[in-house]
Amino acid sequence: MMSTPPNTRGRLYSARWPRKLLRRLVICAVLTFCFSSCGTPGCDDKPDPIFDFIDQPLHLVPETSIVRPNAQIVFQALSGGDGTNVTYDVINPDGTHDPLGGTITSAGVYTAPTKFGTYRVRAYKNGQTSDALVTVDVASPGVLAFSSNLDSIPGGMTTGAASVFRHLTTSGFENLTHATVSTGPDLQARLSPSGSMIVFVRSSFSTGGDHSVHIMNQDGQNLVKITPVGAFGVPFSSESAWPSIAPDQQHILFTNGIENHRIAIMDVDGMAAKYLSPADVNYDITAPSFSSDGQHIVFSSTMQGNADIYVMNADGTNVQALTHLSGTSDAALHPRYSRINGGSIVYELNHYDHNTNTNTRDIWVMNADGSNQHAVTNDGKSFDPSTGILVGDIVFVSRRDGNSEIYSMNLDGTNVKVITAAHNELASFQDPDAN
Repeated sequence: MMSTPPNTRGRLYSARWPRKLLRRLVICAVLTFCFSSCGTPGCDDKPDPIFDFIDQPLHLVPETSIVRPNAQIVFQALSGGDGTNVTYDVINPDGTHDPLGGTITSAGVYTAPTKFGTYRVRAYKNGQTSDALVTVDVASPGVLAFSSNLDSIPGGMTTGAASVFRHLTTSGFENLTHATVSTGPDLQARLSPSGSMIVFVRSSFSTGGDHSVHIMNQDGQNLVKITPVGAFGVPFSSESAWPSIAPDQQHILFTNGIENHRIAIMDVDGMAAKYLSPADVNYDITAPSFSSDGQHIVFSSTMQGNADIYVMNADGTNVQALTHLSGTSDAALHPRYSRINGGSIVYELNHYDHNTNTNTRDIWVMNADGSNQHAVTNDGKSFDPSTGILVGDIVFVSRRDGNSEIYSMNLDGTNVKVITAAHNELASFQDPDAN
């Protein structure tokens, strides 16, 4: 047998090594691809719950609306993760400008005309368009969702079981969940941006006192309990609170945890749940809420001692304090971005006076960057603020007249109106949200 010369053997070895290296690199690339999405080879690739709408086609929401003459709606153009380079117009069916169909600003704030009818709003971005229909009608069903014990006051005594109610501007109160002492209370009700769904928390005493997120249609139909499930099918804690539906209406923002709550997000069916704030911290977080463009989250936290208002990016990065109450007897709670003016944040300031041993609560407003912090109520008995479109830019609870009622007012504190007018002085109201 002819032997291979040493130099030829060396060349054969040199030729084999790059092939081996190439095979290893290919294998590594395949494994990286399989494990990078969800950790299991061959599993379905699950989009990131924060950014899965970034590369989607332009989508204008809400798609359909019914409003009163001269009412305002904030439209959101969901595409590319931001609202930059988006323009708006009110158009006729043939695509030409409709001068009688109302007006819309560069920020997406639409003001309806006085004439009844159906009008078309169009968004433009990067060669794409998306339309929404607005019906102007005097019978517009402005909706207010809230928690109350209105139906649990037999003989003047309250049982303490709060249900989720809705109040239509064209009718009275309607109990949607009919909570009982054994199954309730139902709290922290929030409307979706389109007003078609309500999300809330149910504290179920019959299951050991867990606090779970529920979602239903605005009329109370199709009630579903949502159990957050993270990566690899790992369930989250049974202690969830402060749910709100994201601007894309495909995700729910909430807090979760046994002792100290963390901010989390999940699909509307509970899947792909993930935390946005760090673990192993000794502070609590409450009331997270998205900005109207979905780019930022505002929340209250005790990370600096007192409860302050913070803002962060939608992916949990770049956390910044907007209020600085450390060393005081104050607490800033329940922040919400204004729906009419997205550059403002509405919140509650709770002040404890050590000299008089009294506690006062008022509604405050500040710019989205934390500047110009100022009170818009001064009665010391106003709390639980939210923001609305048809009912008023701020809806809140107040005991200014001796009993609990829901009020509305403009962003500057003017035009205060009572909405509820409770049937019993023992009735209480919590967590109002308007659309």
